[in-house]
Amino acid sequence: MRDGRRNATVFDHGDDWDDIARELDQALEADRPPRAETVAIRLKDQVWRNACAAAATVAGDYDWSAPIARKARDELVSFARALLHAPADAPATLTTGGTESVFLAVKAARDWARASKPEIAAPVMLMGRSAHPCLSKAAQNLGVREVRVPLTHDHRADPAALRQAITPDAIMVVASLPSDSRGMCDDVPAIASIARESGLWCHVDACLGGFLVPYLKRLGHDLPDFDFRVPGVRSISLDQHKYAYAPTGISTLMLRDTADLAHQRFAFDGWDGPAKSYDYFAGTRPIEAAVAAWATMRQIGDDGYLERARLVQSNTEHLFAEIAKLPGARVLNRPEAGAVHFSLEGVPLDKLAAELRALGHRRFNLTTDPAAMIVYAGPLSDARVIETYVADLKDLTTRLRL
Repeated sequence: MRDGRRNATVFDHGDDWDDIARELDQALEADRPPRAETVAIRLKDQVWRNACAAAATVAGDYDWSAPIARKARDELVSFARALLHAPADAPATLTTGGTESVFLAVKAARDWARASKPEIAAPVMLMGRSAHPCLSKAAQNLGVREVRVPLTHDHRADPAALRQAITPDAIMVVASLPSDSRGMCDDVPAIASIARESGLWCHVDACLGGFLVPYLKRLGHDLPDFDFRVPGVRSISLDQHKYAYAPTGISTLMLRDTADLAHQRFAFDGWDGPAKSYDYFAGTRPIEAAVAAWATMRQIGDDGYLERARLVQSNTEHLFAEIAKLPGARVLNRPEAGAVHFSLEGVPLDKLAAELRALGHRRFNLTTDPAAMIVYAGPLSDARVIETYVADLKDLTTRLRL
């Protein structure tokens, strides 16, 4: 510091809003991709824009006792309970996303085990190799050791391997519906049965498919049962900002039993302020994500979600068929819950990913074993978007093939 002042920064003096808005527009324009639409779960359509407008009306507000916040929460929870065939009093927590929902599920399982299995000093959580990394994040932060087991030939967690991996320190087993890296749904009934027989907590990570799979099943697709009708399922996480099409920032954790909420809850009175008790992890939580999700749900409705699921499956089948035609392509799964997982012989995936992102195709993941790409289809109503995507993919693979 010189002359008692800190070094000058861009924030030393306030700027006119017009100048700030101009910089914002310039930054957005610099990142505007050539493709306005691409293959992705969510559409920035009129439903999306209306939901964002609804969120803007309460932006920055964190009063969850406000009538609109209570209405949004109650109706979102009611919808999720019905979708999951949950008990009428099943505890439900709206969270900031799948990571927080999963964290709370692991926390509940850990604290349940502390109360019911006090002899366990080093608790263990079991899951398939393709389970989402947020489970590992939760395990590391909560002092739970994770054990990942191999997958079956059809890319699902192997129930036999999970059973074999159970030790006296096991407290929890996780099923994915579907897994992000393979796009396949684990055999939830088999995994929940193992958990029930072994006295373990069974969590279903349906963050990705929780708002899609029920509708695909209603359309007649052969997918595993996964909700609270399955004995042994104790908790389920599902994200509104995926196949419920809400703007980002909201998920739900549902428990089967009201008694288990005590294990999820954080309670503290060891300070000189008022006693605190929360069933969520985040502290101050704005309400706009819940209002946006509520506005989305109200616009689409049950019949709209069913129609969107039909479009998702149709688009996934179309994408699967077109990618399979590419030279050197190998599709690794049959379309199940919106995903197409494929490899491209002789194509460096890191370069392919960079080129795809430059064109505006940014909604995909790369896998390492096998070296492949996975993309999730959404409810596009214009098949030309898929054709453009595949044409770009074909052009890039031709140019990049070694």
